[in-house]
Amino acid sequence: MSTHTSPPTVPVAPSTGAPSRTRVDHARERVRRAPLDTAALFDLADAYARQERHAEAYAAHCALLRADGRFADLQDDAHAPRAAGFIGGFDPVPCPVCGDPCGDVVWVGNISQQVRTWGHLAPVRQWRQCESCETVRVDAPASDSALARWHAAQLAVADAPHGPPDAARLHADQDRWHHELDAIDRAGFGTAWLEGTDAPTPRLLEVGSGWGSFLAAAAWRGFHATGVSPTDHAAWATTTLGMSCHAADLTAGVHADHVPDATFDVIVLREALEAAPDPVAVLRAAADRLAPGGLIIVQVSFHDHPVRRLQGYEAPHWSAPARRVSFTRDTLEVALARAELRSVDVQPASHAAAGTSLVFVRPDDLHELLLGP
Repeated sequence: MSTHTSPPTVPVAPSTGAPSRTRVDHARERVRRAPLDTAALFDLADAYARQERHAEAYAAHCALLRADGRFADLQDDAHAPRAAGFIGGFDPVPCPVCGDPCGDVVWVGNISQQVRTWGHLAPVRQWRQCESCETVRVDAPASDSALARWHAAQLAVADAPHGPPDAARLHADQDRWHHELDAIDRAGFGTAWLEGTDAPTPRLLEVGSGWGSFLAAAAWRGFHATGVSPTDHAAWATTTLGMSCHAADLTAGVHADHVPDATFDVIVLREALEAAPDPVAVLRAAADRLAPGGLIIVQVSFHDHPVRRLQGYEAPHWSAPARRVSFTRDTLEVALARAELRSVDVQPASHAAAGTSLVFVRPDDLHELLLGP
């Protein structure tokens, strides 16, 4: 059961400053005069996309890549040895929530305007809205092997901040997690150390726990905290912070079997659903591991959030390499209902990018009452 009133219908990816028809006409005339004028072709593709003329935008972007392979990675250093342009394509997928293969394209663009592709990702991406449940998905997401190669290329960048936190950063992290832990406290968890030695210790799981700073903050607040992270992150959190952390390969998204087979009072899915090949299966796995009266917290970046609406066509989530699905509050409720769950509260996430929310989720008791065991 949804806990909110739906906003009025608006475009999935509203344009910020939509170009006039004059810009399209001008770019088209430039291309007519010089078919290999890549600057004109890019302007034409971009103008089409911002006018939501998606088929024409996609054709123009693909023509641009054929004319000039440098547009396969616009973030590339012009003076560095160039990676080979992307060759081939990935397979289209049905809706990961309801399985319907049909739907309309709602966004087209060259993702290399915002991220390096390193020659491993298809630079031209389409997002499609499911005809049945209205969930928005990447039309043809990158393969697991392509994402692994892309991730390895990212890690090879010397100046990228990939290492574990130092003392100052960890201290700042602890402070920033207080908002989320206070909300969990208000839901009835996390104060066992204040209530005496006989109080039960609440069990918390975080899937996508990174270097373990939230786990450490939760343990300090009285939880028995467990995490799931990539191997190097899990090893550091275990040896340095003393956290219980399971190692898992999350490069290609979270799967149901990444949720440990144990019982937890609180389960945090940290940016787990949007990169999951099967988000409903992940939710079901979490629900199966939840103790009676337990709570699931889903961290998600809604594309109908006011910040994302303001960013419109340029919103960064459209270009995120590993992202497969983008939810609104309504379409997340559809996924939750398929896992026999429902939202009970939504709050802003203080330890994440602008526009990110925390959705507090409980088992749908009404579903059990109506349908029985």
